[in-house]
Amino acid sequence: MSHDLAAPSHSSRALRQITRVSFRPVRRRGAIVLAFHQVGVARFEAWIRLLLRDFDLVSLDELVQRRRERASVEGLVALTFDDGWAETCHPVAALCESERWPIMIYLVSSARAVCGNLWFSELPALLIAARGKRIQHEDWTLDLRNRLRTSGSTARLIARLKVLPGEQALNVVEGLRVAAGIPRGHEPRAFVDAGFVERYRDSRWVKFGSHSADHQAVAAQSDAGLHEQWSESQRSLESLARRPVRHFAYPYGAPGDVGSAAPVQIARYYDSAVTMTRGVCDSRTDLARIPRVPLYDGDGHARMIAKIALAPWF
Repeated sequence: MSHDLAAPSHSSRALRQITRVSFRPVRRRGAIVLAFHQVGVARFEAWIRLLLRDFDLVSLDELVQRRRERASVEGLVALTFDDGWAETCHPVAALCESERWPIMIYLVSSARAVCGNLWFSELPALLIAARGKRIQHEDWTLDLRNRLRTSGSTARLIARLKVLPGEQALNVVEGLRVAAGIPRGHEPRAFVDAGFVERYRDSRWVKFGSHSADHQAVAAQSDAGLHEQWSESQRSLESLARRPVRHFAYPYGAPGDVGSAAPVQIARYYDSAVTMTRGVCDSRTDLARIPRVPLYDGDGHARMIAKIALAPWF
């Protein structure tokens, strides 16, 4: 185990002083909702044990209920995971069940029940395998001939893929792979399956929310399309979980990906909706636009502490 991960278990006095001072202003401002995607279970556990020294861990259900009742949410922290990445969610869910740590896992219903993967789980392997090439598929271009071209071309590709329906976006990446002459490998399923949901359907600690039906940015969809997405995803997940699915995570989650129409309408289906906008949840927070603090596997303790400490000022 690295020194970075081992620090909390050694109860470092210096680290304890840093977190106490750093987190005190945040506690007074409201609650922190953490957003994870892919993170190693050892790093996740180390972070949560460190945070539990200064914050009270609650479920997203409890946090939302307190906010709705105008009760204090100061000093609270809630855990959320987006997409349902299998490599992350299997060990993390088992840990949280064992430790009685409540978590909310947002699932893309079609990725879990139908297509198995999404475009952003397929793209990284393509970028590595096609390095040095310029690929053309219909009106889609991916230029990987040098670092500068790779950066710009990839950014433009991602911007276009985010607004497509999920299956169309996945087909574009597949078309680029074929155009590049890259054979398909036998990678394991990227996201958890129905069996995972069934395993935790009676859990008090592992709960499920919707991340839409196909992970298309909601700002790119019509009102009718949004209602179809929300109802389809909710119905599909509830049939597996055998419990109400009352929380939503906007795909991608940035203001431009969320838009203005979806938050106004989403209360018809869900009690809350989380974004990827940084901030704290306080007495003024719109439950249709809950901010979160994103943490990634590459963040060390210092960066994690800084992200949380600075959250009220984003």
